[in-house]
Amino acid sequence: MKLSSNLSRAFCTAKLLAILLVIAVHNRSVGKIADFELINLNYFLQESLLNGVGRVAVPFFAFASGLFFFKDYENISSWINGLKKRVRTLLIPYLLCSLLIYLSFLAKQILYGYLSQGNLSLSVSGIINDIIIHPRSIQFWFLRDLMILFLISPLVSIFVRRFSYLSIIILFALWLFEIRVFPIVSGWYLININTLFFFALGSFFVPRISRLERLISIETKYAFMFLVLYIGLIIFRVYLDPSFDLWYEKQFTEYSLALQKIIILLGVILLIYFSSKLNSKKVLFISGFTFFVYLLHTEPIWSIVGRLTAAIIEQQYTFYFNFVFVTLFVFVLGVILERYFPTIYELITGRRGPNRLQRA
Repeated sequence: MKLSSNLSRAFCTAKLLAILLVIAVHNRSVGKIADFELINLNYFLQESLLNGVGRVAVPFFAFASGLFFFKDYENISSWINGLKKRVRTLLIPYLLCSLLIYLSFLAKQILYGYLSQGNLSLSVSGIINDIIIHPRSIQFWFLRDLMILFLISPLVSIFVRRFSYLSIIILFALWLFEIRVFPIVSGWYLININTLFFFALGSFFVPRISRLERLISIETKYAFMFLVLYIGLIIFRVYLDPSFDLWYEKQFTEYSLALQKIIILLGVILLIYFSSKLNSKKVLFISGFTFFVYLLHTEPIWSIVGRLTAAIIEQQYTFYFNFVFVTLFVFVLGVILERYFPTIYELITGRRGPNRLQRA
């Protein structure tokens, strides 16, 4: 089933907004606290934005990946064709950028003499781990999840198609209660339940595209009512549990966990809706750099920016500088490479870019 041009553009814009949230989350500069009375304005803003609004990004990317993968999925033949395509668009960029990041770590550690301390293993198993299994840049966990999900997508499809609503209810329950069904492999879950649920949800909505079409057509006044509710829930969650964390930790209460899950679901809906209202040509052009930015917005930029901000800004406030600087730097880098070194850019991104988006 095809997506309408309006819905396709909404997803492109939503990817841009989501990548901005990812950059923001990865540049957080305040630690966790346990007492609400210790919260200052800076902590409240970062916790609300980065551990509230920001948590919509990965679920949205997983949902979009499932939706766009399964809309072209019909049988084993189409699955094989889909895998071939993703070797170019995902596996090669994953390996290439992981290698570049690994080499940047190697250069830095040689420069500062860290190798003698064993920070970076040069054994075959260590190199394989640092480039393929657990790359040195933290955002690659999601790409690893996607590649595994693409491999097992026929099983996901059978489960969702055969059991329909029951399959989603089961996965929703696992996600809602943070029940991790896959083991940790080299420091990361083999498949994160967050990614699995929303990827399967994308499959579920393929024959129900009309419901997404209706979503972007709701009246603005109702959308703003949900937005007010969304903001209120985030504020309440921060008040209820200011040290909330579920990233490989279980630092939450049953109430704060339920609130966080409601916030994420509502956030995905609002992200898609408001993105449908921002479909200008400039926004769509910039959104074409989303994948490039996702690949390279952390290392080695972090090492450079971190040293700069540490010298001039108090640690807890570095987020506001780092977020702006990293965002501008990596987008400008993408524009320069795409315009003047298109071969390199296409190799890094698997031929994903603004020109390709505009032709589509």
